[in-house]
Amino acid sequence: MQPSEADLRTFVGPNADYYLMRWQSFRDGSGPWSRVNVSALVFTGLWCFYRRMYLIGVCVWLGGVALGWAVVLAAFLVKGDAIGGSLPIALASLAANLAVPLSFGLLANYIYYQRAVRCIDAVRRRTSDPAARLEQIRQAGATRFFWVGFSLLLSTAVFATVLMTALELVQQALRD
Repeated sequence: MQPSEADLRTFVGPNADYYLMRWQSFRDGSGPWSRVNVSALVFTGLWCFYRRMYLIGVCVWLGGVALGWAVVLAAFLVKGDAIGGSLPIALASLAANLAVPLSFGLLANYIYYQRAVRCIDAVRRRTSDPAARLEQIRQAGATRFFWVGFSLLLSTAVFATVLMTALELVQQALRD
């Protein structure tokens, strides 16, 4: 059963108009695609944590890290050093760094809509009182800045670690 517009509006909160417009194609069955979610594209994992989609945020974040390291490993295997300097490796690095945010930006509205539908459905099954139901839907959809801050700190720590490791590998390659 599709959630009502009022339930979706309550779930999303202040940005409801934006999401209801983007979700219209999902709601009327005309297709799974909507426009790119620019916030999700630019802030990928942070957007997930803000919207309380923690597992997806971790998977997106790990996917980006894995792709980045795969390119670094490929550079070592192909060139034998960290610098490489070849255009194909630079393009592969750029593609890897853009693949996750671009694909997630395209899918984010659909993923968020599916989360809203599941949460609202769970609240409906648990609660019959309309006032309590609306409050539980609001709480289920409420955003969390704490996890954005936490993920920023974690991302900064991992980035610093990766950067220091890469710099050490470059220095070793230059010495050899």
